Amino acid sequence: MTDTPLYVSDPEKWIHEVGHDNDILCVVIFRGAWCPYDKHYLELLGPTKPEKCYMVAWTSQGEDAAKEAQEQWNLTDYDLVIGDKTASLAKYLIEDELLPKLNISPAGDATKVKYSLRDDDYPEGLVQPGMVIFAHKGNLVMHWEAEVTEANLYGAANRPDPEGTLE
Repeated sequence: MTDTPLYVSDPEKWIHEVGHDNDILCVVIFRGAWCPYDKHYLELLGPTKPEKCYMVAWTSQGEDAAKEAQEQWNLTDYDLVIGDKTASLAKYLIEDELLPKLNISPAGDATKVKYSLRDDDYPEGLVQPGMVIFAHKGNLVMHWEAEVTEANLYGAANRPDPEGTLE
């Protein structure tokens, strides 16, 4: 029997603990290992990581996809790359109104932008891009959720500029 990670069993406590152990906690939500927009953004954002920042990349695609993204995209600047098919962290961020407009949609909706995904890869839904940054022992300093429209390629485009995001 494996232990359930704290970001699944108690996301609030996980954020509290990681936030208190680091000056800055940045959680970047990405759609999955299949998305070239996520790859590009995570590769741009990672090198902007300041000292004393704990940076997490998170997807609802699952552990295998998180490992694939970490290895293939060379996400060495990230302290943790998480895949969580339960979407527990995303649901908590929505419910606690930290990311109230974070969009969780059926994976099949990605076919609108040429990707063919299976809903069983995302049993709790595909969580669209978002970001939350905490500083000074857990104070929320920034949040952003992708607006999912045809104009921004269903959440792929119009992300925060990596230059200065974490300064």
